[in-house]
Amino acid sequence: MSYLSHTQKSRITFGIVTYTAMIILGMIRFDLFFESTSNQVPQSIISEKIKYKATIAENTDFGLEQEWLSIDIIIDSILINNQWIDQSIPVIAIIQIDSLITEFQYGDNIIFDGTLEPISENRNPHTFNYQRYLFLNGITHQVYLPSQEWTLLKTRKISIQSIAKRIQSILTDVLRKYIPDPDNQGIAVAMILGNKNYISSDVLTAYQETGSAHIIAVSGLHVGIVSYIILLILTPFSFRSVISRAFKATIIISCLIAYALITGMSISVIRATVMYSSLIFIYLFSSQRNIWNTLAGAAFLILLYQPQQLFHIGFQFSFLAIIGILFFNPYLNRFIKTENTILRYFLNLFTVSVSAQSLLWPLIIYYFNIFSFGFLVSNILIIPAAFFIILCGILLLIFHTISATFSYIIAHILNGILTCINHFVFYIQQIDPISYDKIWMSSIAVVLCYGMMWSLAQLLYRPASRYLFSFLFSFNFLLSLIAVNTYHINHSGSLVIYDHKKEFIIDLIHDRTCYSIVSAPLNDLTFISERNRIRHGIRNIIHLDINKDYIDQHVKKWGHHVEFHEYVLDIEALHNTDKTTFKKILINDQKTNPQKDEWIIGLRESKKEQTDINSYHDISEQGPLIINFKI
Repeated sequence: MSYLSHTQKSRITFGIVTYTAMIILGMIRFDLFFESTSNQVPQSIISEKIKYKATIAENTDFGLEQEWLSIDIIIDSILINNQWIDQSIPVIAIIQIDSLITEFQYGDNIIFDGTLEPISENRNPHTFNYQRYLFLNGITHQVYLPSQEWTLLKTRKISIQSIAKRIQSILTDVLRKYIPDPDNQGIAVAMILGNKNYISSDVLTAYQETGSAHIIAVSGLHVGIVSYIILLILTPFSFRSVISRAFKATIIISCLIAYALITGMSISVIRATVMYSSLIFIYLFSSQRNIWNTLAGAAFLILLYQPQQLFHIGFQFSFLAIIGILFFNPYLNRFIKTENTILRYFLNLFTVSVSAQSLLWPLIIYYFNIFSFGFLVSNILIIPAAFFIILCGILLLIFHTISATFSYIIAHILNGILTCINHFVFYIQQIDPISYDKIWMSSIAVVLCYGMMWSLAQLLYRPASRYLFSFLFSFNFLLSLIAVNTYHINHSGSLVIYDHKKEFIIDLIHDRTCYSIVSAPLNDLTFISERNRIRHGIRNIIHLDINKDYIDQHVKKWGHHVEFHEYVLDIEALHNTDKTTFKKILINDQKTNPQKDEWIIGLRESKKEQTDINSYHDISEQGPLIINFKI
């Protein structure tokens, strides 16, 4: 090993072999996860009504005013042949709420009679793949539970997770007691305890549009602040010997674990705790501190335990933000020439924000179709405020049982800080344009963007013609891709009949205008259609009333027929009035209207045998009907 450390060639060889072994081990680990998750539900019980015992796997004390609630549960045992067989199967339960139930606590036990059904794939174009998301969280099935089919038991399963969730719930009540303002209360509970359930939609939108949403999701920033607070407390003490440094590391890591407990042991906090624990360990015990190896080691440990984390947005954002800071912040700091300590501090905050966003913006656009410049301004105030909010929050939680007077003083300070940052965020939101939404980015464009950023990073530190060429190649390729996509949008049309079990949703897309026809108001209309509309660059949406006629240069609707280019839609036939079967789509060339080439008609199963079908599309089997054409 000493020989390897003294020769450059051996170090490179050792690194290649080590990282190759880690990658192979990761692939094997993910394959094992995939196989175990795919086969975790015995085939013999799927679609069979059986009695189960299960544990509630999340806290919730709101949403219970609704008739139905979706909640995570873990099946603990199954009744087969009058014997309870132990299992551990996470599923989604859609529960009809009993009026007597006021809350569910993590660890509560229920018993129910139900039928496990596979979670169906959302096949509509460009929509969020909810089935894949749940699979990566180990969930493959769901169960519907009417109120008469389930019973909340008086027992509760005790586990580290349930204890953490219970602590989080108790401390949430403490913060809500001392912070009466709803907006301040929601932000405080989210930032200090990681519970975002009390944030109003208006406040959440404001933070998202100003690029400040990361502050209300407990993750690396918050764990870093807690670590910094602990280091400040320990600063007066000397830790020079190995034993004393080990004691210091134990104190810091124990405090981070305690913080993970009070925030509910969420994946993001556990991930951040592993990262910071690794950094602290290396910082205190290693004379050769290589941040990149430490970062890689933390990622390896996380992925070894949960390989599916690689595909989680939180994992990607956490590591890319740190990599961006390590790459770009030292270079940007070279331009800070001021000797003013306060000004230099705020400029450092600015460069850190820019550095972190430098590798996040392609994924932000790819996943959320939005990008905000608000982070350039908002983070300058919000990040320092986050330090004092977390500090005051921790002090309040510690002293609320010791001194009521001191607790109210801290709560008053905390309320003032929260009021200031909320007003600041709402003010930034009003700046136009602070954010751009409905931006489409393909996976190829994401790769090109990261190619550009990699080339730029190399140019900053090692200027060379090959890196300049690489940057210009990626940049020009990206511009060409945008140009081709823009031309395609401006010279194409599309007819889309979406996959929906109960109603029909039709988009008639011409250029950048979408004519929308919906058989009834739907809560999930945006989820089903919005990303496809973003993909087509839609700027104008015209909602056609199914009971009213309409005419313009592209669309003509009369009665229950709609003309769109060479197609005629019979929306009366598309409307599945009994709502018991999927819609069937018929493309028929009977030339009922001699000026049109094709009819598109939806049929119920009862009509199938009575019609001469030339081309038949079954939504239940084939997914949504999508017809693209040039204009």
